[in-house]
Amino acid sequence: MMEQAEGILQRMKGMFVPHGFEIYPFKVGWYNEYIEDKYKLSYPDDTLGVLAISIPDMWEKAFIPFVLQQDWDNWNKEKNPLDECMIHHFERVKQSFPEHDVETVHMFETLNGQARILVETVAHVSGAAYYYERRDVTEQPWPADEKIHGTCFHPIYGGWISPGGVFIFKDVLCQNLEQKDPRDVIPSQEKRAELLDKFNKQDMSFRDLLPVPRKFSTDHIEYLSTKDPKKRIDIVQRISSRCTSLEENHKTHMQRKHDGLSIDSSDNRAITDLEKKESDEKRKKILEQFPSVLTYIVGKINDKPAVKVFLKGEDSKAEDHFRQSFHNHSMQFVNVTKRMEELLQKATQIKFQPQMDQEISKRLEEIIQGQSRKLMEKHSHIIRISAGNMPEGMHAGKPCIVIHCLDKILIPTGEQEFPKQIEGFQVCIKEGISMFGFCEGCETLKNGCSIGQRLDTAAGSIGLFVKVRKPDQLIEERGFLTAAHVALPTFKAIYDAKTLLTEHDLGKNLYEVVHPSLGDSKSARTIGKVSEAFCGDHGEEGIGIDAAFVNCYEEIGAHFELQIAQENELSFDGNTLVTKTGRTTSTTQGILALQSPFVRIFHHGRGWVFQNIYIIYNFASPEPPFFKPGDSGSGVYLISKDGECNKALGIAFACMCEEEKTVETYVCKITEIVKAFNIKANSEQEPMEFE
Repeated sequence: MMEQAEGILQRMKGMFVPHGFEIYPFKVGWYNEYIEDKYKLSYPDDTLGVLAISIPDMWEKAFIPFVLQQDWDNWNKEKNPLDECMIHHFERVKQSFPEHDVETVHMFETLNGQARILVETVAHVSGAAYYYERRDVTEQPWPADEKIHGTCFHPIYGGWISPGGVFIFKDVLCQNLEQKDPRDVIPSQEKRAELLDKFNKQDMSFRDLLPVPRKFSTDHIEYLSTKDPKKRIDIVQRISSRCTSLEENHKTHMQRKHDGLSIDSSDNRAITDLEKKESDEKRKKILEQFPSVLTYIVGKINDKPAVKVFLKGEDSKAEDHFRQSFHNHSMQFVNVTKRMEELLQKATQIKFQPQMDQEISKRLEEIIQGQSRKLMEKHSHIIRISAGNMPEGMHAGKPCIVIHCLDKILIPTGEQEFPKQIEGFQVCIKEGISMFGFCEGCETLKNGCSIGQRLDTAAGSIGLFVKVRKPDQLIEERGFLTAAHVALPTFKAIYDAKTLLTEHDLGKNLYEVVHPSLGDSKSARTIGKVSEAFCGDHGEEGIGIDAAFVNCYEEIGAHFELQIAQENELSFDGNTLVTKTGRTTSTTQGILALQSPFVRIFHHGRGWVFQNIYIIYNFASPEPPFFKPGDSGSGVYLISKDGECNKALGIAFACMCEEEKTVETYVCKITEIVKAFNIKANSEQEPMEFE
């Protein structure tokens, strides 16, 4: 039955996620245990239920398309358009399961004057969002007889969600479904009281009690704040009219712009939306036509139009295309592979900053954690954010916030300059480039660790040798870990879906891996297939993973005993050493420097964000760089004080080089990969080798 339930959930994700929803499974019994008899569902405790909640994206991805399909002249004014949109999407999903007996219950449905289901309770028991109630506040500021309603708070979007309703699969039992506790993101009693107080006073700021990456749009907020049904229809008709007239407005705008005439500010928002859409479509076409383009920035330098293009390697056709497409812009092309190689050759050891005051260090860490998502949303070419000391000027040596980005002076279209200060701390801007660590067409080969996809010349490295036992299988699979972007051609789809390969429809396909890579040898042979993979932020805590498990076809003669380095064994003071063996640089050593709240890697024209990953620094010359392109997938090990290196830290998957000749290697944590892939330790002591 669990296999059946997992299949249902995967299909529902495919139908809901693209429209701005999240789904969470639960057992009916979990819900019934929490609530009064009058609200209980009359199904067996193990019956499968699925909660669907809308996140901020829903307005643009589900509601506006629904609005544009309606005949508003003949609309029944008594119907709530947003409720009807939810009914439409729920019915669409329900109809796709004709083989099951499915009941849907919406949050707005009532029976005999009371709610048919308490969706906030469902959100809590399913692990979707913590439901904060009066009883969660120990010292209550309200009179004993005052009614205080509870509210949900999502671990990512805070109050900017809406539990839309549930699906009950009456003929599906899921005895082994594991219950996940919701994340308590407001442990402070004062904050809990503030949350409930604002919510009960209908103060919209309750949604913003913690920093969030996205909120409801202005139209969405206006709609929810409007209680009059007729006024809500007016809002929807205004949205429909604005969207359908975008093209005409845009043509008028462009003509007036061409003629040097002023533009009506009331059209600015609609015009901006259309121009962004056209820009996105143009970008998509360019990236499809020229795979060599990692990303590009269109904006201004000193108020003059400029374009900066980041290429994997030399591509004269791509350069000619950009010159023709942006003929009024100054143009800069960066050969990332070549530039990174130059920086790697000149790389110097990063100096660890003097020990910072603990209170200041803690405060900087809190600011970075709280502000990272907001800054990423506002500035599309940030690589990562860190704490440091100002290098020069009147604030030289003082603690600061460091923003690492693709360009210090080019301001992308539609964005603002970087802030000069953040919550009282000066901001230092550093310029660098980041990329995944696979390479293409490299002539130097490293037999024994070079791997690649069966139909691609890109090369990466064999990482850690492990054994995996999947929940639905008795037989162990033996093979190795590497980076997902090395072994899996469809890793982009896995990243977007935020799901394991085996939980995605693509998991039915065969993805074979060759050794050595086709870029290293024409006589490459197939050695295994990708059995599991994940790319993106995994789990409730959002731990960045770029990893794939390759199940080997041939019998493996030897393994590593996989031991895992625990958090309490690590220090980030410059004294913890690590090592890895990779295809390009062979065996190298580096310094475990820090954990980063997030990094952004630019590839295929977009930024790939990974949270909570390790960062490794290089040793000083003449020691070789820790990591180069081609080393992606390498297993990184902790070096103990006695020189042993048998405890795995993670998988190296990307790096960043800055003009200051500093180099960072990014490593995803083995602890999270073990959880995600159900990895077991091996018993043999010797490394696996291929003849």
